[in-house]
Amino acid sequence: MKIGSTLKKLRHKRSLTLEDVSVSSGLSISYISCLERDKRNINFTALGKISKALAIPIPVIIFLSASEEDFGQSDKTLISLQATLAAYILG
Repeated sequence: MKIGSTLKKLRHKRSLTLEDVSVSSGLSISYISCLERDKRNINFTALGKISKALAIPIPVIIFLSASEEDFGQSDKTLISLQATLAAYILG
């Protein structure tokens, strides 16, 4: 599961800069940048702050971040739902 790359995609989709998210979340630009590049692990508190800044619920961010391995190869319904949700949110 790579939450960082999902956060970056969502931020770009919202046309927000790192500075915008930093100001809204109270987290530093360097910390957010490290998260987006998967150089740091995110904690739930930081995820909540970024979620609020992006106006996207935490469960949606986690769901969009999951890989096929996270779902299991046999769960095609979840994989299909994830693809549909990603297309809707990320365009």
